[in-house]
Amino acid sequence: MAGGDATVKSRQRILDEAVEDGVRDLDQFRLVLLIFAGVAVVVAGFVIANTFAIVLAQRARRTALLRLVGARRGQVFRAAVLEAAVLGLAGSALGVGLGAGLAAGAAALVPRLDLPLSVAGLTVTGRTVGLSLLLGILVTVGSALLPAWQGTRVSPVAALTDAAGHPARGAGRVRLTLGALFGVAGIAALAGAAAVGQIVLVAVGGVLSFFGIVLFGPLLVPALVRLLGRPLRPVFGATAALAVANAARNPRRVSATATALVIGIGLVSAFVVGAGSVKVGVERGVDARIGVDFVVTGVGVELPAPLAGELAARPEVGVVHEHRNRVVDGVELRSAHPALVRRTLAAVDAGDVADLGPGSVLVHRGLAAARGWRVGSTVTVAGRPFRVAAVVTDDGPASPGVPAGHVVDLVDSDFAALYPDERGQLAEVEPADGVSAERARAAVGAVVARYPTVNLLDQAAYKKMLTGTVDMLLAFVTALLGLAVVIALVGVANTLSLSVVERTRENAVLRAVGLSRGRMRLLLAMEAVLTALVGAVLGTALGVAVSAGTVAFVARLGGGFTLVLPWDRLGLVLAVAVLAALAASVLPARRALARPVVEALGAE
Repeated sequence: MAGGDATVKSRQRILDEAVEDGVRDLDQFRLVLLIFAGVAVVVAGFVIANTFAIVLAQRARRTALLRLVGARRGQVFRAAVLEAAVLGLAGSALGVGLGAGLAAGAAALVPRLDLPLSVAGLTVTGRTVGLSLLLGILVTVGSALLPAWQGTRVSPVAALTDAAGHPARGAGRVRLTLGALFGVAGIAALAGAAAVGQIVLVAVGGVLSFFGIVLFGPLLVPALVRLLGRPLRPVFGATAALAVANAARNPRRVSATATALVIGIGLVSAFVVGAGSVKVGVERGVDARIGVDFVVTGVGVELPAPLAGELAARPEVGVVHEHRNRVVDGVELRSAHPALVRRTLAAVDAGDVADLGPGSVLVHRGLAAARGWRVGSTVTVAGRPFRVAAVVTDDGPASPGVPAGHVVDLVDSDFAALYPDERGQLAEVEPADGVSAERARAAVGAVVARYPTVNLLDQAAYKKMLTGTVDMLLAFVTALLGLAVVIALVGVANTLSLSVVERTRENAVLRAVGLSRGRMRLLLAMEAVLTALVGAVLGTALGVAVSAGTVAFVARLGGGFTLVLPWDRLGLVLAVAVLAALAASVLPARRALARPVVEALGAE
């Protein structure tokens, strides 16, 4: 018969609960994937809008001729929108096919990876295909609406002139003013998130700052292009000057191209900096709170009840402390060991921590102030009287629902007497005096070997276990956000290719007066690199700002987290953006050099 505290479950109930948990986890995973897909769609929208703006500007003369022969502005606008819809349908169909192919490849690969997963087969529903096609069409058409409307604003006669063929407009005062206001509000929200104690302000601040960059971009991005291009001029001379001038020639165009990169690289940088800060915070916390040689952890479960006693009975072991806690009437009661408790304290306001023992407690500052407890007072904890040995404070966070500083530390024996069934998931183990770490580890390992749900780790392995999830999550997030960065870099290549078409005669003149083929390639490469580098710098700055706000908020809650900038990883992000931009310039350069000079000079 099962005891009174036991829970009896049928096989079917266990299976049903497992399926329910699996479905819930799958739904959460699907939500995460949809969020990252949404980021990619937004980036693609920026790329599409910029591409249509360039293409329709290059068609200004053709549009003017259509207007002159009787086409109305509405007809031209609808033709551009219909073109966007057709392209959206074709691109979405290709995307669905590519996605189904990748899913099929992944399903075929899973059985060969020896993973605890099974794939029943590829499932492609009509609903998924329909939603994907509809989303692709809507995003493409929505992104093309503004460029299509602007492309029909030029009058037919004005559009036939050379000056109107490719207008390079800056930003108006209203746009710049709104950009400045959004930027200032975003920075203020990020800076005030910790002070106000609202994590929502971090997200709001990040979004407002991004919109500030978008609106203020036509002024900000060209200025940064010139600034970053300044060191290139002494090295590459006139070629660098031409690259800077070309990159900054059309403020709105270069701003839109760089802004698409800001989203992906900003999110990657935010996760990189956030993960680095969390890892350092965890490692510092382990160093501050786990000062022993070994820790014994439960593998997803609480430690077995006899384990601590069996470890303490070994002569090779000097200290065994099982971390246990319980919240009673808004006060957190913690088990403590006299030899270890001092390490976790930030300050001792009164009394002596060495007096902690059976029948005495350490009262934290907040609780002592709220209830008027002092050193030497007799207080009632969980229905039993205890003497206050000291009033202390620490920097660690309390349990959820417990006011700051409402904590009482009791020795392990007193805590076990009050709550014999309360178990923890971590025990600290220290070798006895004169016992080597190897002998102690062997002794502890002999005890732990009898419990399959328990792990024995040294401090380094414990840190790695805690931070391993962060590394895995960072790799997963970076891989997903890499798609957005790739789309943005495709936008860089696309913009550069269309600009090459736009500057066909200009490039031919440069080649005619002596610019070599190698210099032409260098010119376009530097133009692509400057555009991508500006987007990467702005994205990195935005990501660091969002991480700083998040870390400041977390630090306010407790835990000793501080902002840590992993310069190597941030440098790698910038280096990848530069190398990808170089690769993106190859095809445009080949196209620019494909036509003979004489033929290019006669191009219209």
